[in-house]
Amino acid sequence: MRRDLRERVRAAFGASIGALRDAEVVWLEPTILPLERSGAASSWSPECEPPYCARCGQSVGAFEAGPDGCAECRGTHPPWDRVVRVGVYHGFLRDRIHELKFARARAVGGALGRLLATRVRSAVASDAGVVVVPMPTTPVRRFRRG
Repeated sequence: MRRDLRERVRAAFGASIGALRDAEVVWLEPTILPLERSGAASSWSPECEPPYCARCGQSVGAFEAGPDGCAECRGTHPPWDRVVRVGVYHGFLRDRIHELKFARARAVGGALGRLLATRVRSAVASDAGVVVVPMPTTPVRRFRRG
């Protein structure tokens, strides 16, 4: 009986949260949409990104990068084995990262983090030695943001 009550409370709570989200979108016009909604509205998708070099992370044309890198990094010896990225830091993705960094859009950060984790899992055989490097910001912005 207690389990049944818990399930009914969870169902009611879930429905209430959904109704609140709908009301927010209709009445309050949120300034920062979730990544999935804003991506769909702008037709951005991480699957649509151009190919990139796994050694340096630069965008390249089809078949321009191999195991030894692309024309830009071939012959260099970076201190990492591989680069994994979510997309090109331009346009839509740049704007979402700025929302995360400067407008405290934590939901955007969570969505980008899950997307990056999926990319890392599919690109790297094991989690040993994986390092995520944040995009740097100026000390003044860091101080203002807290």
